[in-house]
Amino acid sequence: MPTSSVATEFTGISPRPRDKTQHRIAIVGAGASGIVCARELKKRGWSHVTVFERSHEAGGKTRSTILNDSATGRQAIAELGTYCIMPSAVVQEIIEDNGLADDIVNHRPIQYYDIARNKASSPLFSTDDSRPFWKKLAEFLRYSQETSRLALSQKPGFAAPFAPELLWSVDEWLTRNDFEFVRKAMFPLFCTTFGGPGFKDIPTLYLMKYEGLRRRLPMWRRATATLPRMRLGNQEIWKRAARALDIRYGEPVQSIGREQDALRLHTPTGASTFDSVIWTTSLPFLDAALPPERNADDSTLGARRFYRQVRQLKRAVLTYRVENLPRDVAWIFPDVSLAGALGESYGVKNWPGTDCYSFYPWMNEGHTLDDLDRSMRNLVTRLGGRVTSTVGSPFVSGYHPYFDAKTLESGAYDSLESEQGRGGVYLCGEIMSGILLPSTTEYARNLIERFF
Repeated sequence: MPTSSVATEFTGISPRPRDKTQHRIAIVGAGASGIVCARELKKRGWSHVTVFERSHEAGGKTRSTILNDSATGRQAIAELGTYCIMPSAVVQEIIEDNGLADDIVNHRPIQYYDIARNKASSPLFSTDDSRPFWKKLAEFLRYSQETSRLALSQKPGFAAPFAPELLWSVDEWLTRNDFEFVRKAMFPLFCTTFGGPGFKDIPTLYLMKYEGLRRRLPMWRRATATLPRMRLGNQEIWKRAARALDIRYGEPVQSIGREQDALRLHTPTGASTFDSVIWTTSLPFLDAALPPERNADDSTLGARRFYRQVRQLKRAVLTYRVENLPRDVAWIFPDVSLAGALGESYGVKNWPGTDCYSFYPWMNEGHTLDDLDRSMRNLVTRLGGRVTSTVGSPFVSGYHPYFDAKTLESGAYDSLESEQGRGGVYLCGEIMSGILLPSTTEYARNLIERFF
């Protein structure tokens, strides 16, 4: 029978489902959010939970791969996606449940590298700020006080109303507060790992979510930029957790329609019927999967109008075998990161014991992988090294979905949250929670607690 638009048939919040043995739940995406949703549902006794994943492995943006040294054969595990494991009760529970509690080790401390001076140093001692130490310390303490006041870490997601300064861009917020030492000392790391070239546009709201989570790290980790990881690879957490779940790999959801009181999901292998859908991937993808609205210009259609207003960064990770560079380093290039340069590497990581180096450029739709390859090779030459070969294929992913200030002011999050469960569709994932594993996993658990 013909399908009709889920969005235009929303008539109210779906009641909390009651029959755990009959209610069919589909989860779209086997990244951290999707896996936590599935685990939580299973723990609560829901019998029919199916996860659809477009790729052939679990983990989403967490991508771990084995590399080896070309001369000795020694192996190392490289992190091409999620670089570190931030403290989170939800993630820790999964780690312990899957026998990985003793597997947490440390990355090498991150250093800032000044190419012009051929010098690497700790982030806090790398700037050329000539002010007295006490003035820099006073600024740092003032920054700490402001971020303590504004930091968003206690509750999952983004609850309005927002303080006015949270709608300023990160760049504007730093400038208005005269945080110039902080900008030079801390924000190359922020731009490399989180904000990318968009920190001049990204609202401060997202920085404060990041700061709230960063504060969970012990002071020594923050001061030395020493971040925790999994010895067997960060992706191993999700691979092991996925073994206990019903996941259909290689099955992207192409469209969703309504069939009587149920939802019909179409994938390349066929169609399946469910009573509820939890969408954990990109909202623009969900918008494309749903049938078109009857009147695309009708702003009263509800939260779906915000699906198309999600902005997203894009990054690639390129890995090479390199000669004549120092081993076991993790460098960030402050000049590149603070300039918001696209197509240039914000950092480089050598995977211990190997001649493999991964580079992390941000990009836009105008960049080709050939452009990036030339840029990375040129950087290696400037650093005094030589590329001997490429390793694998570049890992390209969408990164850090966010709303701009205008969309936040128009009530995007209030609208999206108020329509959770309409027509049987629930929203999860990074745009709802904020980036970084603690945000995504804690929001996923909270979603299941609220509605199931």
